[in-house]
Amino acid sequence: MKKTEENYYYKQIILRNIKKLRLISGMSEEFISSKLEISQGFYSKIEAGKINNLNSYWSQIAKILAVPPLVLALPDCFSIIFEDESAEVKVRKKKVNENEILEKYYNLLKEKDLARKKHIRRLRNRIKILNKEINSLKNINNFYEFEMKNLKTNIDDKN
Repeated sequence: MKKTEENYYYKQIILRNIKKLRLISGMSEEFISSKLEISQGFYSKIEAGKINNLNSYWSQIAKILAVPPLVLALPDCFSIIFEDESAEVKVRKKKVNENEILEKYYNLLKEKDLARKKHIRRLRNRIKILNKEINSLKNINNFYEFEMKNLKTNIDDKN
């Protein structure tokens, strides 16, 4: 592999690991960019590989993500990072994740219930409108039936 290809390969690994670790850690681009004292847009460009001087931010980002900079250059960095955690931390994270999942599920159920109630309200309003239209059509029908009877009576009277 040529030197430039090798650099590109490792840069892509580092960027992929930075993004994955940021997402797994629950950190936003805004959070990391504020720690680096740069704009979120500029950080987004760093993470997307659009900024050439990754080396000037690499170690700072690693520090924010709480990992050694060289670990970010390893293709299998996540197995190293997560094998290094103690069982207690894993259990705590699992409980936090379970609570977060339950909270998100509860919020989704609340949103779904609200949406269902709004839909029912809209359907009831639609039923009211349709009932008014039915009554209006019945009145029109009654009017025409009355007119038809009058016409028939007039025709019968003439004959």
